[in-house]
Amino acid sequence: MKAHYFLLVLCSVLMAATSVRAFEFNIPNPSLTPSKKVAASEPGIPTKWKLVEGKAAQCKKWIGKNAQGEEIAHVALSSGATLSTQFDIPVLTDKEKQVKGEWSGLLSLDHLGSAGTGGSSTSGISGIATFRLRLYAVEGGKMIASITGRAGNATDTDALKVTRVWYEIPVNTMRQLEGKKVELKLSAPGSAPVVVSGVSLSRLHSAPTKKLFGRSNGGAGPDLLGAGSLGFNGMTEHRQNVLTVIKVTKGSPSDKAGLKAGDKIIGVNKDPLPVNNLNPGWEWFYRSHESILGRAVAAAWSDKAPLGRGVVRLVLLRNGKPHPINCKLTQSMDFEDIAASKDKDVLHAQMVDFLVKNQRPDGSWRGPIRTTFAALALLATENPDHAPRIKKAVDWMLNKYPEPENFGNLGFWHSSYAGILYCEYYLATGDKRVLPRIGPMLDWVLSGTHTSKWGMPCLGHGVGGLPYGQKALVAPAVHALVFDALAEKCGVKSGLWKTLLPYMEHSWSDPAKGGHGSLGYNASYKDKGQFWSRSGLFAMAAHLRGERTDMGNAMTEFMRGHYPWVRNSHAYGEPGGALGLLALNLCNSDAYNEVFKAYGWWFALAWEPDFGLRFTTPHMGAPYMGTDDLMNATYALVFAAPKKSLWITGGEKRNWLDVSKLETPLSQVIIRRAKDGKVSLACRIPGPEIRYTLDGSEPGKESPVYKALVDFAKGGTIKARSFGAALKPAEISTSTFGPAKSGWKVIVASGHKDPAEAIRRANYAIDHSRTHSWLTDVGQDAVGYPHSIVIDLGQETELRAVTMEFVRDAGAARHCIVKATKSLKEKPLTVAEGKWDAYQPIRRINLSKPTKARFLRLEFDGPVKEGSISLSIREIDVE
Repeated sequence: MKAHYFLLVLCSVLMAATSVRAFEFNIPNPSLTPSKKVAASEPGIPTKWKLVEGKAAQCKKWIGKNAQGEEIAHVALSSGATLSTQFDIPVLTDKEKQVKGEWSGLLSLDHLGSAGTGGSSTSGISGIATFRLRLYAVEGGKMIASITGRAGNATDTDALKVTRVWYEIPVNTMRQLEGKKVELKLSAPGSAPVVVSGVSLSRLHSAPTKKLFGRSNGGAGPDLLGAGSLGFNGMTEHRQNVLTVIKVTKGSPSDKAGLKAGDKIIGVNKDPLPVNNLNPGWEWFYRSHESILGRAVAAAWSDKAPLGRGVVRLVLLRNGKPHPINCKLTQSMDFEDIAASKDKDVLHAQMVDFLVKNQRPDGSWRGPIRTTFAALALLATENPDHAPRIKKAVDWMLNKYPEPENFGNLGFWHSSYAGILYCEYYLATGDKRVLPRIGPMLDWVLSGTHTSKWGMPCLGHGVGGLPYGQKALVAPAVHALVFDALAEKCGVKSGLWKTLLPYMEHSWSDPAKGGHGSLGYNASYKDKGQFWSRSGLFAMAAHLRGERTDMGNAMTEFMRGHYPWVRNSHAYGEPGGALGLLALNLCNSDAYNEVFKAYGWWFALAWEPDFGLRFTTPHMGAPYMGTDDLMNATYALVFAAPKKSLWITGGEKRNWLDVSKLETPLSQVIIRRAKDGKVSLACRIPGPEIRYTLDGSEPGKESPVYKALVDFAKGGTIKARSFGAALKPAEISTSTFGPAKSGWKVIVASGHKDPAEAIRRANYAIDHSRTHSWLTDVGQDAVGYPHSIVIDLGQETELRAVTMEFVRDAGAARHCIVKATKSLKEKPLTVAEGKWDAYQPIRRINLSKPTKARFLRLEFDGPVKEGSISLSIREIDVE
C-alpha cells in the first residue's frame, strides 16, 4: 500500500443506481475550519459542528501551509473528543434517475498526522495518534460506515502532506438513505492529538456520460474535462475530490497504462486530488483537478520531473484499493515558458493542420464563428498555400449571408464576426468583392439601436429589441465596434462608434470614480466575474481607432490582474477567452506574455499530439458554441498573434496575399434597386460575369453584360444570372418593380420620442433596401402602438393598392388604415384598410377604386403578436 493512500473497505458487493454530486450532499463545513476568531493553538470547534464528547480544550486550531505557501487551518483533536454534524441526503433528480449504470458511495477523510510536534499547544505530547470517522443514519441510529486509522507526525508545516482514507458504501445502503438525514461523528480515540480535515461523501457513476453534465451555460457542472496529452475525457465535478473517467483514447498514454472508462482517479503523482472547485478564480487556477493534472503534465518535462521525464502517475480507486498507473507521455511539452518554447510551434502547427483537415467541402467550419476564427488563423500563418482555403471560407460566408438580416436573431454577434473576417481578408488580399457587404452590414447594425434605460442608444442581440428591462448588454456592441474599427481601415465609415460610445462609457467601471477598470455587463452590473471578452474587445476597438485608449488600458490592466476568469466571459466562455488574449496581445504585449505563460499548464494538458487541443467546458459558455473545432480555430489564432500578421494582432501590412488567380464559383444574382430607380446586380458570391434582360426573357450568353447601374425608374421585370467559361450558368433571378420612389420622403412618423429620429428611421421603409427596415424604438420610454407614417409621394399619383413587407412576427401589425389626400391642407380620407389575424411577411391592401393622391398616411393600431410594441417594415410600395 503506497504512502498517503490508505483505504478501509466494507466487505460488501459494489452496486449502485443513484447520481448525486458531492456538492449536493451539502456537508456542513467539510474542511472543518474553526472559527476565525480563534487563534492558532487555541480551542476551536469547527463551525457547524458540535462537540458531543470531551471538553472544548481537546479541540484546537492547527495551522500549516499548503504547497502554495498559503496558511491552512485544520483541527487537532485530542483523545476523548468527538465532533458531530448532520445533513440531508437528497433524492435523485429525474436526470440522475435516467442514467444507466452503477453508482458507488464514497466516504473520505484527510489527515496530516499527529500534532505531537509543532503547530499547536499540544507540542511535546507523545503517544499514538488515531482517528475515527463514522456515518450514521439519524433515524434508528444505525452506523453505516466507519473509517479508522493511525497517523504519523504532522511536522512538515512548510508543505503539508495530506493522507486521505476512503470507505466505500454499498448501493443498497445509499438507496435507503435517499431523502434521509445522516450524522457524521469524528473522534480521536488514541493517546495523542491527530490533525484532521476534508470530510467528503460522494456518489460516483461507474460509466459517467454527458447526460450527467450540468446546465449548458454557467453553473457548477458537472462538466467535460479534456485531458488530451494523457488521452482521456473526464467528468469534472464541483466540490468533489475524485475525477471519474468518461472515455479513454485508444493508443494514448492512459490507454497503454491501463486506464478505463468508469475509473475513479483519486490522486496524481504522489498526492491525493484536492477538493475540486469549478468556480472561476485563483482556487480553480491552482487547485482544480484540471490544474492539478495540467501542472503534473508540465512538470513531467522539467529538470525536476518527480517520476522521470515524461511520466505522470494517476492513482485509481479499484476494487476498494488505490491502484497507481504510470502514463508515459508521447510528446514533449516544455511549457514552463510557453512563449519561448519550440513545442509551442509544434502545437500551433498541429492546430493549423486540424483546421486544414476539417474544413468542409463548402468552405466552412460549421457556422460563422468557427469559420471566422479558422479562416483568420490560416490567414495569420502568412502561408500562401492556405489562400484557396481562406478564399473558399470567405466565399461561403458571402453566399450564406447575402443580406445582413440573414444572420438571424443573434445577428449583431454573427455579422460582426463575418465583418471582421471580410475586413482582414480585404486588407490582406485587396479583393474588393467583399467591400460592398461591409457598409450595409454596419448600417444594419446602426439601424437596430434602441434607447437604453439610461437614455443613450445601445444594441441588443439583434434588431428585435433590448433585453433586461431596456438595460441591454455591451457584449454584442463591442464585437460590432471591432468590426467598425477595421472597416475604417478598409475605407468604410459608419457612425457606430460615436453612437455607442456614451453607452460604453456609462457601463465602464471608471477607476477615476472609484471603479475597478473593467467593462461591465451594463451600467447596472459592473462586475468582476464576466468581464474578460467584453473588456478585451472594447480595448481592441479603442486601440485600432486610437480613441479612448485610457478606457482600454484600464480594462487590459484589470484583465492582467484577474486572468483566472479567462473562461468566464458571460455566455461566451469560448471564444471569449481567446478574444481577450488577442486583445492583450494587441494592446498590452507584456500582459499577453504574462498570462500566456501562466496558462502553460492548460495547453500542456489539452494538447493531444497529432490532433491539436481537446475541449474542456468553460465556466460560462457551452458545447453548443463548439468543442474541439472551436478550440483549435481560436487558439491557432492566439498562438500566431505575436507575429502581428493581422490588423487585430498589431499588423499593418496590406495586399500581401494574392488570390486573383483563384476561381470564384457561380451563384445566384441578387437584384437590388435604390430609391432613385437605379438597379444593381451582384452575385451572392461576387465575381463572375452577370448577364440580364429587361423584357422578361431568359438571360443567355447573348444578353447584355452587367457593368454599371441600370436605370429602371419606370419599373418592370428584370432577370439576371451568372455565367462562367466552363461552368453551367447559375439559377435565374427575377424581380419586378413598380415606379421608383425618387421623389418620396417621410414627413411625419411615430416610433421615437425624437420626431427627427422617428422620421430618419421611417425613411428606411421607402429606400428600396433590404438592408434597412423601419424599426420603431422599443427601448426605454417607448410608446408603442398606435403607429403611423405620412409619406410625400413627390407628385400626384394614382393609387390602386398599397403593399408592405413586415420583417418579423413581433413587428407585424394586425390592422392598417390607409388614408390619402392631394394636399396637406385637406383632411385625409380613408381609402382602404386591412385586418389580419396571423403573421405573413407580405401584405397587400387593395383600394375600393383608383384614387389620385400625393400624400399617403398609414395608421397601425395594434400588433399581430400580443404584447409587442414594435413595428418593423422593410418596404412600403404603391401600385
